Amino acid sequence: MVTHIVDSDGLYLRGSPARLEDNAITLLPQGHGVRFLEATEAPGWWRVSTEVAGQPLEGFVTAEFLKAVASGAQAMSGRVPPEVHLPHSPGVEVTRRNERRAHPLNEVSMPRRRVGTTDPAGDLTRIIEWLDVENDAHLRWKPIPNGATFCNIYAYDVCYLAGAYLPRVWWKPSALQQISNGSVPRVEYNQTVSELRANGLFDWLNAYGKDYGWQRVFETGVLQDAANQGRIAVICAQARGNAPGHISLVVPETPERSAVRKGRSELSPLQSQAGRRNLRYFTDVWWKSAAFLEFGFWIGP
Repeated sequence: MVTHIVDSDGLYLRGSPARLEDNAITLLPQGHGVRFLEATEAPGWWRVSTEVAGQPLEGFVTAEFLKAVASGAQAMSGRVPPEVHLPHSPGVEVTRRNERRAHPLNEVSMPRRRVGTTDPAGDLTRIIEWLDVENDAHLRWKPIPNGATFCNIYAYDVCYLAGAYLPRVWWKPSALQQISNGSVPRVEYNQTVSELRANGLFDWLNAYGKDYGWQRVFETGVLQDAANQGRIAVICAQARGNAPGHISLVVPETPERSAVRKGRSELSPLQSQAGRRNLRYFTDVWWKSAAFLEFGFWIGP
């Protein structure tokens, strides 16, 4: 039974009670539940157990970033948190030409993946072309001088237009606790919800993805096949230390653009991303970089 939840942006579960480069097992997201097992001789470190993507895990965490769950009740009591988007302010248009915002796009005549369409792959391609991430006039995803990049916003925008849920903001631990008690709090920026970046999206996909139609797969060929059928597909990697992670979309092949194949499973998918380089289409195998601690492939609805 869950006794505590993560009360920070994220908390590493480690193989030993110390912050070392090579002992991180996984990063637990905000609101993730753990079970206290024992305090350790290392001050401030606890041994805990938990479950991630259906796999039982045991390790060590720093106790200062945990919050006790009242009466030892399970953190979510079996309830799936509702989808959450930051609501628009009246009369405010959120467009590709705006700088970064946590709200979803609301431009007139935005393309969508249509319900019941006979050409879902074509719909996804039209979304990618319309977003036109390489266009310098589209400030929403353009890198800024301090080095900040916005792969998370671009992935959110593609999924939003395609009707697949990937969060731009997510419930904070206190809000998750209210939801577990049967009430849904009002959406308030930095009060009940906070922004998720690529590292947080990796944790969210592991912890909540299956509840929203995401399936983790392990071959790039399977990812590309799904995208070619008009399904959303992503590659998400979590960075080492405090560095930023990354997320890219795997997109449908067209007569003009295709994946790089070396057999069915050895494949560099056709992708689209924002980041240090905003690329409408590319085929790099970026997720195998030593900069990343862990990566995963997911297919959405």
